[in-house]
Amino acid sequence: MKLRLLDDSIRLRLSRSEVVAADEQGVVEGQTRFPDGSMFTFALEALEKGSASASYAHNRMVVKLPAREISAWANDDEAVSLHGELKLPDGAPLK
Repeated sequence: MKLRLLDDSIRLRLSRSEVVAADEQGVVEGQTRFPDGSMFTFALEALEKGSASASYAHNRMVVKLPAREISAWANDDEAVSLHGELKLPDGAPLK
């Protein structure tokens, strides 16, 4: 999985096998290690209930999407992406 951050935009690029893993296992994650021993983890998690969300705590960024959306993505050979927006505290969008 690849991660791209640009201002208030998060882009997770998943291979087909990672999309299937997110559907079947409920989570897929990547990690970047640093020479000082610290690690940054980023993950896509499926939600059985609720709506999309994103969070960052303890060097871990998690994007959560409804499981039904991930499942639809995994089972549609023509689908190449999912898009969404969340409201930040100031009302601006996190894409």
